[in-house]
Amino acid sequence: MIISELKAFDLLKSKFKLSDENARAVISEINAVDQKITEQVDDEFMKRKDVFLTKDDKVELIEKIENQRTGLTGKIERTRADLIKWMFIFWIGQLAALFGLFKLFLP
Repeated sequence: MIISELKAFDLLKSKFKLSDENARAVISEINAVDQKITEQVDDEFMKRKDVFLTKDDKVELIEKIENQRTGLTGKIERTRADLIKWMFIFWIGQLAALFGLFKLFLP
């Protein structure tokens, strides 16, 4: 028996005048009920575990967000570079077309 059980045992014997056998039976029944309640709480916690956010979950989420942010930043940079490249190609084509029109209409 642990200390709290010994105290309960002494209390049951002195206050309620129970025999040793009956006091042990009451304590074992209390322990059984306590164990059952603990199991029910653990089961309920496991069912709802996905709802809770632990510190490790928070760190993991922050890392995922940072990785996605880095990936998106890189993608935006590549897209911007491609856009600038195609803009210069378009401008060069426009200048060539304009130069061709000037050459065609001007003697």
